Amino acid sequence: MPSDNYRNIEDALARQRGAENHQSTLDRAAQESCASLRIVDLAKVLFDTVKDSERNLIGHVKRMFATLDLEREKRRAFNINRRLTQLESEVRLLAKANKKT
Repeated sequence: MPSDNYRNIEDALARQRGAENHQSTLDRAAQESCASLRIVDLAKVLFDTVKDSERNLIGHVKRMFATLDLEREKRRAFNINRRLTQLESEVRLLAKANKKT
């Protein structure tokens, strides 16, 4: 449909403008000297970086706990199956012993 094509073109142009704006921001930042940086600016950047790292670490730990819980459940299911098999074997042995007497 033509309207979809126009939307796709508009989206592509918007992405290109966004990339150009981002690049121009990077160009301006590259032209600034380190002397113009303030402690507050540096603190904001470091705070954002630490927060992002903390978020990533918490997500990783959460996934690890989910994996451990899954492994624990698998072991538990396997142990229940093994015990059930042992009980069935014992019941068969008792049934055979009762038939002989």
